[in-house]
Amino acid sequence: MEFEHRITWSTGCFEATALRQGWRFDASQGLWRIDINRVEAHLQKDLAAQEFGTAVTRFIFGFEMHRMGGVLDDEAVLQSMAATRDLTRYYRSRHAFLAVGQLEWTQVCHLDAVAQWGAYSSTLLYAVDNWSRQSRKPKDFDVSSFRTAIQQSLQALTEDQYAVDPESMDLSPPEWDEAGRFIHRNLDPGSLDR
Repeated sequence: MEFEHRITWSTGCFEATALRQGWRFDASQGLWRIDINRVEAHLQKDLAAQEFGTAVTRFIFGFEMHRMGGVLDDEAVLQSMAATRDLTRYYRSRHAFLAVGQLEWTQVCHLDAVAQWGAYSSTLLYAVDNWSRQSRKPKDFDVSSFRTAIQQSLQALTEDQYAVDPESMDLSPPEWDEAGRFIHRNLDPGSLDR
C-alpha cells in the first residue's frame, strides 16, 4: 500500500519545520510541532509491504488545517471547510482512495507535540473510518485491516520521531529591514526584491 499526504493549510498556520528551514514568524501565535514529512515517510515505509486487497493500492490523506478569524474571511473558510468535510473518493482506475481530515488551527496551535500528535492521529483514523460512509466501495479492500495497520504504525512512533526537535528551531522573533520588508534568516534583504 502506498501512503501520501495532500496538505491544505490556511495562511497563518505555522509549521515548526519551516523554522528549521530558516523561516521566521511569531511562534507565540501558535506552532504545529509535528514533522509531517517524517510521519509520511514512516507510514510509507510501514505500509509499503502490506496489502489489503487489490482494489486499493494507494491511500491519500487530505490533511487540512483551517484558521478561523483574523485576516481571513470566516464565511469563506467555513464554506471551504464544509465543501471537503468528510470527503472520501475512490478512484477505481488508479486503485486509489482519498479521505480528508480537518483540524481547526486555534484548537491545536498552542498544544504541545504530544497533544498535537493525538489530534493528528485521531484525524487520520477518522478519515479512514469515513470509508463506511462511502456509497461506492470496492469489493476487494479490507478497510478494517488497513485501519489497524495505520493505527499500529502511528502508535509505534515516539515523540522524538514525529515531533520537530525544539533545539533545531530558531524561535527568535521575526525581523524587518528598514523598508519594512520581512527578513528571512536564509535570505538576504536584496533577494526579496527579485
